[in-house]
Amino acid sequence: MTSVPFRLTLFAGAAALTFALFVLNLAFEAAGSIPDIEGCGYLAGSIPALMVLFPAVSWFITYSTNAVVQRRLNANLPRVRVCGTCMGILGAMAYVGMGVFLSYSWPNSSPVHVESIFVSGVLIVLCAIGGYGGARRNEQVTASIAWRAGKS
Repeated sequence: MTSVPFRLTLFAGAAALTFALFVLNLAFEAAGSIPDIEGCGYLAGSIPALMVLFPAVSWFITYSTNAVVQRRLNANLPRVRVCGTCMGILGAMAYVGMGVFLSYSWPNSSPVHVESIFVSGVLIVLCAIGGYGGARRNEQVTASIAWRAGKS
């Protein structure tokens, strides 16, 4: 019974993270930011800013998704940290994968640079760390609430 909410949380969180990273990219483009890597439109903005914002967005999405599911089900999800880490990895990989595919498949496009693949890999790892952190924080808040209510 608990594997169904776990899987739904994982895929819903990964989809929400993919969408949030896309909106973040659109915000950078609307602000007039020029990508640091030539021909890499899915990583709009400066690389240091992305290395701070991607894990922060992953942390927020993971924390929010796990908190909503735990409050709605009125139970603890098993393997919350694994769910958060996988949520960060899957969401970032879906966003980067679609970005690489679309940037490569456009007419008159240049090949994807090696540095963009390297930066994308680093951002995926940072999103995994952000997802783990969000899930860990959710565990702490849930344990604190359970302790106050006498359900520990």
